[in-house]
Amino acid sequence: MASPPIERLWEALRDDVADERLDPATEPKRIAELATQVVVRYGQEAAVGAVRPLSDPAGMVQRLVRLVCEYGPLTEALASPATEEVLIEDDRVLVVGEGRLRGLLEPTTAAINRHVVDKLLAETPVRLDPTTPLIQAQVLDGRARLTAAGPPVIGPSGVSASLRLYKRRRVVLDDIVGWGTITPALADFARLLMEALCSVVISGAPAAGKTTLFSALLSGIRENRCVRVVEEYPELYLPTPYGRCYHCRSADSDGRGAVSLRDLVKFVLGMRADFIAVGEVRSDESWELTRAMNAGTGCGVTVHANSAEDGLEALVSTALGAGANVNEHHVRTTLAKGVDVVVHVERDDPNQVAEGDAYRRQVTEVRALMPQIERGEQKFSTVLLFERAGGLGSPLVWTGLLPPTSLVDRLEQLLPQGRMLKHVLAGEGLR
Repeated sequence: MASPPIERLWEALRDDVADERLDPATEPKRIAELATQVVVRYGQEAAVGAVRPLSDPAGMVQRLVRLVCEYGPLTEALASPATEEVLIEDDRVLVVGEGRLRGLLEPTTAAINRHVVDKLLAETPVRLDPTTPLIQAQVLDGRARLTAAGPPVIGPSGVSASLRLYKRRRVVLDDIVGWGTITPALADFARLLMEALCSVVISGAPAAGKTTLFSALLSGIRENRCVRVVEEYPELYLPTPYGRCYHCRSADSDGRGAVSLRDLVKFVLGMRADFIAVGEVRSDESWELTRAMNAGTGCGVTVHANSAEDGLEALVSTALGAGANVNEHHVRTTLAKGVDVVVHVERDDPNQVAEGDAYRRQVTEVRALMPQIERGEQKFSTVLLFERAGGLGSPLVWTGLLPPTSLVDRLEQLLPQGRMLKHVLAGEGLR
């Protein structure tokens, strides 16, 4: 089967660029001139019936220049502030923005998409080849995480990749109240939790808004507090001038120099910290977090789960992966004593939201933990504080229940005399 015209023209342009030893980063004007010449030569062949004519020669020149100097058909999507993720499956590309999937308007091919993936990896020590067919790397100057698979695990050719773009920005609690994610009452409760340096778990599905919610919660920490932020990739906004963000590092081509999330959690435990924020717990680093949560340090984490209680179970299962000597009862007991509140956030199914309608990410339940495991069972005991009984779009209301007395006393110390936690949960404000 003959290759598409774009691939033939691209190959000719690359040869011309190589012959003149041009640098795509600094000489795009000359490359555009060469691209025009390549398209003109192709047009001459088309005029005598040797090849199929181009429908848009000027547009083809632009496509060729983007291929050599930028990221080809993905250039516009990668530059757009609305893009959250780009999914590549051989010759198909889908762009996720505001929770919706959209295909690229510009046609592409598997060879071009593989070229884009390789170009993104060129700035890293990571390579996608038969010896390392499954890779993950931080690309675009740390703005994105590229996860990709190549041959032989996906067949003899092609590429399968996900490019997650990070939008680190300062979000405060009033912002997410305005978006309908939480209510003013829950915002006030969250301010108390952060001022008291409580330990909070945020659960939810991928893309449900966990990181945005977490950033908003962190904004409630006082500026004189020392906050250590630990993440795989930079997403969370450091709310104070006192502290630091730490990020994981992939191994180099020789398999050396890797720094895992567990390594970073262990590291910051040895430093002074009032609050430790850990983004997206997925592995044995949760075992180290049990130490932080019971060492007088406030702690916050996000975890993938279908409910608040499932979020706790996810922390247990990942902690058990830390080693054969890790005892499940000890993990559960430690988490029960260390975690104060679990907040669960959900999102709309993009397939169920009409074009133009608002796409919702909302907190659907908030639970406080009782500081013990239920007798006779390895099970957490929780108190449901807030819920959306009718799911997304229904009111988020206080259930009338209170957290354990120890947490109530701790939070009421921060309230004016005569003000009680039940007043805050009922939406009567902090003052």
